[in-house]
Amino acid sequence: LVVIGMIAVMMQSGRAATAYASDLATVSAETNIADIPNAFSYQGTLRKANGDLANGTFNITLNIYDAVTGGTALHSETFNNVVVRNGNFGVVVGDAKAIPANLFDNANLYVGLTVAPDAEMLPRQRLFPVPWAMQADAAKTAVSATTAETANQLLNNTATNLILNRGSDNGAALAISSSADSYGSGITMANTTGNVTYGTYVGADGNWHFYNTGGNTELLQFRKSDNQAVFKANVNAPKFTG
Repeated sequence: LVVIGMIAVMMQSGRAATAYASDLATVSAETNIADIPNAFSYQGTLRKANGDLANGTFNITLNIYDAVTGGTALHSETFNNVVVRNGNFGVVVGDAKAIPANLFDNANLYVGLTVAPDAEMLPRQRLFPVPWAMQADAAKTAVSATTAETANQLLNNTATNLILNRGSDNGAALAISSSADSYGSGITMANTTGNVTYGTYVGADGNWHFYNTGGNTELLQFRKSDNQAVFKANVNAPKFTG
């Protein structure tokens, strides 16, 4: 048997030629983003060894690997009594057996199909994203993201505040590492007109530095060595320690 497969990204028009590993509950007319299933449809064309299109019911096992040969399947799912008509069949992967959350963290994934009683077919088929899915590599909006390497704008919301929740009692809600001993290497704060900007950073000396607009003059320093907070001499205010 030979399978020519493809990943289907459209909604199934009917269930007759699609095999689900479990019975599906009734789907509501409206689906929230949080309710989108972590599953995908795989469709293929099954041919006999002589090239004729297959017909009947077959038991199909679909394995997903991170290598084109060898290795251990990262996800495996068996579909029993799959209806094949004129070679066409479809299965829903991840319906009955959850797909590992980190499966698609792998850059290269390959599908291996086994139609009982034959051995797994070769070569494995590499999974590729559909055109619009490639946009997800640089999402315009992310409700939740484990890591954001580049974010041009974190939030533009005048109605509510930016809320950061720490992960544990000892975990920081916001952790910033200064990249250099200079103004702007830690945090800068400005008004909406942009004519006033202050900067703060933790230096290599272990002290917490506060600078005025443009970073030309240091205003305040929390010193690690003697546990003192000191207004700098150029500030029109008395120094204090504590």
